[in-house]
Amino acid sequence: IPHPTKVVNARTCQDLEILSLFEKDTKQCTRYEIFGTLCGCPRSDVYEEDCFKLEHLQNETYYFGAGGSVYSVSFGDDGYFAQIQSNGDLFMIGLFNGFDNNTVAMYGGGAPCGLYGPRSGSVSIIEDVLTPESNGPSKSPKITNVIEPSVCVYQAELKVPKLCDNDVLLDQSKVDS
Repeated sequence: IPHPTKVVNARTCQDLEILSLFEKDTKQCTRYEIFGTLCGCPRSDVYEEDCFKLEHLQNETYYFGAGGSVYSVSFGDDGYFAQIQSNGDLFMIGLFNGFDNNTVAMYGGGAPCGLYGPRSGSVSIIEDVLTPESNGPSKSPKITNVIEPSVCVYQAELKVPKLCDNDVLLDQSKVDS
């Protein structure tokens, strides 16, 4: 495990690795795959092409751990944005509604949130560029931040390798007008 002392969903990555070794319920495999990603284990979707196409996001799910929650984001016809809390509660932030421009995916119609109506969110697609504090741009997409700027409205950032010029969106027909 690259980061054994990192806390994910109220446990250290080392503890999660040990728990996974003794897990007998095959339905938990996906759960430990998510934790592995959050603990720094490499993803299998490394792109060696000269540029990244947004179509590569189709049928992939990306995860981010923050505090006692794990956020899950996917794109396309069955895409969703969800929050799983450490107590097991799942909140659907929203279903994929398309892109409002070339780099922001929109999610709406999420779980009810009292007087605030249904939850909703957006995911900004950002090119990962070389910075002095980084070891270079990532070769695979990664959620780097999730915030709740207002009650039940969520924003995430998904860093991707250098985008191809004139990239075509996954499904422009679903863009809200």
